Amino acid sequence: MSEEEQLKEAENGIKNPLALIFLKPGCLSNHGIEEYLLSKLETHEIKIVKSGIIQFEPEQVTDFYSHHSERSFMGRLSGIMSQHKLPYWVVEPEQETQFTFYEQIKEISRELRDKYRPGRKAFNVLHTSDSRESAARELEILGLNESNQAVDSS
Repeated sequence: MSEEEQLKEAENGIKNPLALIFLKPGCLSNHGIEEYLLSKLETHEIKIVKSGIIQFEPEQVTDFYSHHSERSFMGRLSGIMSQHKLPYWVVEPEQETQFTFYEQIKEISRELRDKYRPGRKAFNVLHTSDSRESAARELEILGLNESNQAVDSS
């Protein structure tokens, strides 16, 4: 890791690569999905740093999904995301593996989508951070960063 990357991490307060994972509202009724996710995290030697329940405020949905701000579904998404209490996990790798941490997270996400997507259409069953920068931004928006303990394990 370059000196610049190390400095950027220090500024963001990220010591290890972290990722935020949360289940999307449309899959909450899928029995066994949480257990399956937890078993996949264990198989991939990914440690849970923090877990709990989060309920988005409409403004948080807007900030979190700002890259979709011009899309027609944003109003509907904001309503759906802020109506549900969603289980979340903040995770980090236990050790280096043959894959990068974010590749592992992406693979777990694909496996869960294949197993639990409703019907035949493609459907996001969970959110996963795709980089250190994304994780830092997402954790900050939701108040789940290390310096904020407002939302704790439930």
